[in-house]
Amino acid sequence: AAHLPMLFLQGGRDVQVIDTDWQRWRAACANQHDATFHQYPMLNHLGIAGTGAGSPAEYEQPGHVDPQLVADIADWIRATHR
Repeated sequence: AAHLPMLFLQGGRDVQVIDTDWQRWRAACANQHDATFHQYPMLNHLGIAGTGAGSPAEYEQPGHVDPQLVADIADWIRATHR
């Protein structure tokens, strides 16, 4: 099996990839040093911040991907692809 760097990003308001899925991925990769996990409590599935319970209806609303999410992706790329 190939061991490649993996980045897992989870929005706390994501209604498509729920916390149960997130926890399963964390458990499955618990012993893999090349797996990185970041959770963002206020973000939805698209990486856009909001309040209250997430909903697919909010995907139709304009918004911007959270800057910290973008920074974490960039940092991970720099750290793993030298």
